Amino acid sequence: LLAFAKERSWPIRFFTADELNAVPGTFTASDFVRQAVGTDNVCERSAVKASGGGKLVVSKKAGQGITVAVACESYILRFLNV
Repeated sequence: LLAFAKERSWPIRFFTADELNAVPGTFTASDFVRQAVGTDNVCERSAVKASGGGKLVVSKKAGQGITVAVACESYILRFLNV
């Protein structure tokens, strides 16, 4: 995964199970994932953490050995009088 991202100049971040377990929210839990890596959900928790605590906008989707989720960074849009 790291090599794949590096070849494409894509940023990539990794989190420990403890870091992911500390992410607040309601996530799709998996006993298999919990036993394998020490946290009940990797993709959704990682998306929220990488977004700086943003909103989960696409919950866990899995297929062909890949699992993904999408979170949107929190932001404030301000319009100023010009």
